Amino acid sequence: VDTEKALELLRGAGIYERPEQLFREILQNSIDSTFIRIWEENKENKSLFEVPNNVEFLKIIKNYPIEISINKKNILDDEIEWEIIIKDNAMGISMNDLKYLMNSGSSQKNTQKIKLINAMPNWLKPSGIFGIGFQSIFQLTESVIIETKDYFTEEFKILTTFSPSSNENGAILIEKRQSSHQIKPGSKLIFNIKTKKIPNSYSYNYDNSFTRDTISNFDFFKFDSFDIEISKILDEIKKFFTYVNIPVILKLNND
Repeated sequence: VDTEKALELLRGAGIYERPEQLFREILQNSIDSTFIRIWEENKENKSLFEVPNNVEFLKIIKNYPIEISINKKNILDDEIEWEIIIKDNAMGISMNDLKYLMNSGSSQKNTQKIKLINAMPNWLKPSGIFGIGFQSIFQLTESVIIETKDYFTEEFKILTTFSPSSNENGAILIEKRQSSHQIKPGSKLIFNIKTKKIPNSYSYNYDNSFTRDTISNFDFFKFDSFDIEISKILDEIKKFFTYVNIPVILKLNND
């Protein structure tokens, strides 16, 4: 599948009606990779996986939190640039995974990862493998930096990935770095998005607490921006983690 065409299909099909919904796909990659690592590190303990989400399993999963930071980076003329960081304690991205990361429809050819997944109990198996899920991020940004340490080889590298529709045509720049025990296996995604400083219009669900609070507390004379789009992202993240048991650490502007 041509990656750029696949992204066009996603946009045209309206699978993601709102930009904040794309975070489901981005976060699902971290969840899937975390489940694989939990299995690899604990697969000898058969009782841990006999019953889905048993008490012992829920205790262990607390050691694999996902950290999300959203920070205001630049104030432009009529836009705000935000830096978003998503860090997991999962498997990391191997050199083998890189072969399939930016090619839509190729994840099922990643036999090394499929072999790992096939050995897992059905209830723990990931819902997907890096593929169009990761590439959906390019509907939000033109490039993503990934700092990643592979669980098996302990190789640490920094990847700069570009959108298939960018001038770089979906390229991946690979920079290998010296690793240490202080750097733990997993991945950290860093990317920027832009929102309107003052949107012309907006809609919201009253049940979404972050969005509701932003509207209630906004003072046009006091604040230089109305960050409702970021509030919607926070609500989407909150909603997502109500369906998974992995803990999340969420920070806004370093708070």
